[in-house]
Amino acid sequence: MSEFLFIIVGDWIMRNTNNRKRGIRWKFMSTLEDLDYADDIALISSKHSDIQEKIRRLHDVAKYTGLKINVDKTKSMRINGKKNDAIRINDKEVEDVETFVYLGATMDKTRRTEADIVRRLG
Repeated sequence: MSEFLFIIVGDWIMRNTNNRKRGIRWKFMSTLEDLDYADDIALISSKHSDIQEKIRRLHDVAKYTGLKINVDKTKSMRINGKKNDAIRINDKEVEDVETFVYLGATMDKTRRTEADIVRRLG
């Protein structure tokens, strides 16, 4: 029962976080705002200001439910980014990384798959 409640609360949080189109174009008339599975969330945006706003809203909405973002586990990755300003959660800077693992897959800034294949074979 608790897993079901967590999914309901998580869905409510994400619906209230992504209430405006700030993601990347996915299809002609739709945008991809986030990827989420259980407590693993990847927020997606093409602008620094939009991702900062998403992070702020996620922090505020999650706090309202009694949940909080673990800033030490939170990472950011910029691909072809023009702005290098830090992304912040409650005045704490989010670490900018070249690679990270999301749901068992290695995400690489260069968008290549070699690191993921090597990690899986290892």
